[in-house]
Amino acid sequence: MADVNLFTPGRIDGFDTKNRFVMAPMTRCRSDYQGVPTDIVATYYAQRASAGLIITEGIAPSAVGLGYVRTPSIESAAQIAAWKKITDAVHAKGGRIFAQFMHVAETGRPMWAEVTYVGADPFVQRVRHCLMPLSRDGETVDMIFVVTDIDRIASAVA
Repeated sequence: MADVNLFTPGRIDGFDTKNRFVMAPMTRCRSDYQGVPTDIVATYYAQRASAGLIITEGIAPSAVGLGYVRTPSIESAAQIAAWKKITDAVHAKGGRIFAQFMHVAETGRPMWAEVTYVGADPFVQRVRHCLMPLSRDGETVDMIFVVTDIDRIASAVA
């Protein structure tokens, strides 16, 4: 194998990069409680725009996809606007940024997103009895958590 200079331009699946460094995803928990990335997130990614490619932290495609508090989503108008600001900041510095979508499925915390599961669901794969945080301060409640199939999740965010 020939020596590769990491500082030379690269190509990843049809995308040119200014170097061969890829910034791996790292969850920062810097969004607000509604999943909207804050201004510091734009600063964080813009500061790293010199990497050949940035892969964002996991972004929930919907409220029920959130895994824990203060992580970002990309569903509401405010969330989309925040991500546009972030990508614009990275692009302004000549960087490339790809979103990593992350749905936590059965470990999701619907109460953080103010989502309620009510009634019978024809898409239910299984029901799991579990103890989950009910609020941001760690109070817990015994509850039934319904896991839906991936097709339903995908159609909710399509």
